[in-house]
Amino acid sequence: MTVVLELLLFVTGFLFGVWYTAMLVLPLFYGVPKALFAWFRKELQFRAVLAYLIAPFFWIVFFTAILVGMRSFWRTGFNYLQESGGFNFGETLGILALIANALFSKKAKANMKIEFEEFVQPYRKHA
Repeated sequence: MTVVLELLLFVTGFLFGVWYTAMLVLPLFYGVPKALFAWFRKELQFRAVLAYLIAPFFWIVFFTAILVGMRSFWRTGFNYLQESGGFNFGETLGILALIANALFSKKAKANMKIEFEEFVQPYRKHA
């Protein structure tokens, strides 16, 4: 039973790591610097940088609320999840897999560039 639970937690951790990285890490380390650079070059309004910061801020607040609630109301589950090798290893692998994909895949880089351009299009300064 423990092996099945750890395997399930591994898969959950992997999916959580991929999702967390896609929602928080990539926008903060790809979108924000690129938007700031374009703002310094007077290509974008500063609102583009702020728009990239809004979603990660709300996700961080959401995750913090869930973890604080879990720690307060279900301490045993929180401690088990915190000490679970399967969940933590899966989460680490998910994070590394997505970051490696973003760094080494030409298709992923092209998709990130296209998504960035589509996202900042409303904030472009028209000369």
